[in-house]
Amino acid sequence: MAEKSHYNYRVEPQDVDFTLRATIPSLGSAILNTAGVDAHGKGFGVDALNADNHSWVLSRMAVEFDSQPTQYTDYTIATWINEYGRVLSTRNFTLTDAAGTEFGRAVTQWAMIDLRSRSALDLSWVGDAHADAIVDAPSPTDKPRKIREVNPAQTVEHKVVYSDIDFNRHVNTMRYIEMMIDMLPAGRVPHLLRGTGFAVTAAKPFSLWKTQLKHKTSIR
Repeated sequence: MAEKSHYNYRVEPQDVDFTLRATIPSLGSAILNTAGVDAHGKGFGVDALNADNHSWVLSRMAVEFDSQPTQYTDYTIATWINEYGRVLSTRNFTLTDAAGTEFGRAVTQWAMIDLRSRSALDLSWVGDAHADAIVDAPSPTDKPRKIREVNPAQTVEHKVVYSDIDFNRHVNTMRYIEMMIDMLPAGRVPHLLRGTGFAVTAAKPFSLWKTQLKHKTSIR
């Protein structure tokens, strides 16, 4: 069995909002970057998959933040995989400050797609080939669940543009989060999102050739 991997980060000026605390999208980007770096180091990153015209796609993500670190704060993200299913693999994260206090946690589930057909692949062989990458440790929070129905408080239409698109030619996950946050009153965003959690489920990814998407949000 493997052990958890640890990666160090610092909250830079481009990562904060007007309260000088790291934004949720910047912390989310660090989490997803950690996933890519760790997979690459273990031999099953996007570069290795692209050789067979395959790629990883984030299917679901659940995140909780107790607080958001201030500008120039150092923090560490620990990551580990504890499950390979036939369709989804589960990768986990915890975020801790320099004193070792945990302030965030996340559970993500990933699918592998064929870039030609854009369809999901069977992950059984990955679990067999990389069984030594599995860590015997539970997820730090509940796994994200499939969302069957959404009853939004409001809906906004957005035209997909160049800067929305990631390397899979899908709308980037953190762009979805930014668009949802931007639906809230700007001056109240830090208050509304303080000590928050959220989940993202990719019902159907939007690509470069989809001209518009509707995103919905509900604050409780």
